[in-house]
Order: sequence, then C-alpha cells, then structure tokens
Amino acid sequence: MPAVTILLADGFETVEATAPADVLRRVGVRTRLVSATGTYQVVSAQQVQVSADDLIETFDFDHCDCLVLPGGIVATRQLHADERVRILLRRFVESRMLASSGLGPNVLSNLGLLVNRHATVLRGYEGAIIPASYVDRDVVRDRNLLTCRSLGAILEYSAELVDMVAGPDAARRVREELCLPASPAPRGEECPSASAADDADGRHAPGIVEAEGGAEP
Repeated sequence: MPAVTILLADGFETVEATAPADVLRRVGVRTRLVSATGTYQVVSAQQVQVSADDLIETFDFDHCDCLVLPGGIVATRQLHADERVRILLRRFVESRMLASSGLGPNVLSNLGLLVNRHATVLRGYEGAIIPASYVDRDVVRDRNLLTCRSLGAILEYSAELVDMVAGPDAARRVREELCLPASPAPRGEECPSASAADDADGRHAPGIVEAEGGAEP
C-alpha cells in the first residue's frame, strides 16, 4: 500500500487534516500526521488538539508517496515560512504526489509550483494564485497534483485522494462506504477555464475536474 503524510502546524483547519486521514486509513493507506511545530501536540484553528504521529525533524519522507497540505490561515503562514516544508513541497510536486486544500494552494502558488498547472483555492482567495492556473471547481486534479477549495467538498477530495494514491478500485470501495456518488466529472478531460465551468444559468458548477495537461503559460 502507498504511504501518505499530512503536514500539521498550529492553526490548521481541523476537517481538512482529519477527514483525509480517516478516509485514507479506511482503505488501508498508510497515513501519518507529521507535526512541523517541534511538538507532537498540535492545535487546530477550531481549538481541537491533535496528537501527531511523528515530527518533521525525524520523519523519513523517502518512503512517502504523497504529501498533504491542509489549509488554515495561521498554519499555512507557518508552513510557508518553514524552509523544510518548502523543500518537501517542491520535491513532491516534481516527482511524487501532492494534495492541498483550502488556503494550502496559495502556498503552492507563492512557491511557483502552480505554473502550467490547474488548481483551485478557498473562495475569496482566487486572486492569490496564478490566474492561468485557477479553475472554479470544488476539487481539481492535474496529474499528480490535487487541490480542494472548501470544507464542504472535503469528503469528495478525500475520495479523489484515495483514487490518486491507491487507484480506482480503492476509491470505489470508499465511495460506497461513505455513500458518496461516483466521481462527478469525466476522466481525462482538459480543465476548463473559469468561464467554461459556468453552468447554463450562469452559476459556477461544482465537482471534480481532472486535467491531462497543464495550464497555458
């Protein structure tokens, strides 16, 4: 089974870290919560105390297939400022798998990791990521990069994360267990622009988009 690491810093969004951990572990994916704070006890933005499995100082990332960066205003600021985290994010987006939710994609954009990539981000922060990269959807998957913009889509994001790291059979099983619908977007289609994502009555359509290629520079 593949291995996934979820990075934590004080002020992280509780559900954005714990829901993916729950869903991944349901299908047997080895999932570790790793603290970047220097202590095992990490406190979320909602004042929920979580005990991390490991510390970033001692954790071996060589055996990790996917890195997950949850959102949270305070947490993402701390993680962005941490050189160890910046090195890890670059490594995983280049050669492994990377997932991020809420404000997390803003960190990726600031590091230049969304160039020629499609992504989404927390509503109200669309201007914070490279305009050519932004897709107005709840969940966007571009090759080895998965992003999610809202708490309401976290289970969908988590199921898509299972698909990315463990394959469609595992994702199908977890969708059935959680009573989630089948993936709401066809596979392998090019990500539309924000305007193309509008539905017939002018509202932006929700759901997952998967892209084969990156955004135009």
